[in-house]
Amino acid sequence: MFLATMGHELRTPLGGILGLSELLLEGPAGALDGTADDLRAIHRAGSHLLEVVEDILGYAQLELDQPRLRPRPFDLGEMLADIEATVRPLLRGRSVALDVARGPAPIVADATRVRQIVYNLVANAIRFTERGSVDVTLEPGERTIAVRVRDTGVGIARDKLGLLFQDFSQVHGDHEAELRGSGLGLAISRRYARLMGGEIVAESEPGRGSTFTLTLPREQV
Repeated sequence: MFLATMGHELRTPLGGILGLSELLLEGPAGALDGTADDLRAIHRAGSHLLEVVEDILGYAQLELDQPRLRPRPFDLGEMLADIEATVRPLLRGRSVALDVARGPAPIVADATRVRQIVYNLVANAIRFTERGSVDVTLEPGERTIAVRVRDTGVGIARDKLGLLFQDFSQVHGDHEAELRGSGLGLAISRRYARLMGGEIVAESEPGRGSTFTLTLPREQV
């Protein structure tokens, strides 16, 4: 009851802040000198806070009980197109090209959890990439299907890769504090991937970018 109440009380005003800032950016106020930058800062801050809230609530739910998965057939290719439209606003002010795979990719899984995982991977890639590209590809196999997210961002030192999926872990230094989240997004994503019989792995090189690969079975056992 506490989680449900807090989730509603926090999400509702944050949703209002984000919606109003988007409307103002699209209207006359967004064209005023300096105002657009302020509105974008408000939107970024609100989006960041909403992600932290979602991470904390998701983590608490995982700790409370084993979440019940709801597998159903859906097209992962169509989901990627929806996620692309959702993350496009994150590209504002960045010299980053986003390329997302197209094509049918049928799968049976918990669509809500898959969307949560893939959104998290793509949004992280954009957040840690100031210039260059973020590429999202689909790699269907006979029994599995993989979503690969490559970026040309800041990268992660090899000795810190093991910390990526630990609860509340942070792998970036103080000079990148504005990029930090709750330290839960990747940990939650991997736990949901494994609950669905899948996995997430990461490869990275400082200064050259990172690659995150989500692999899922085509059919839930």
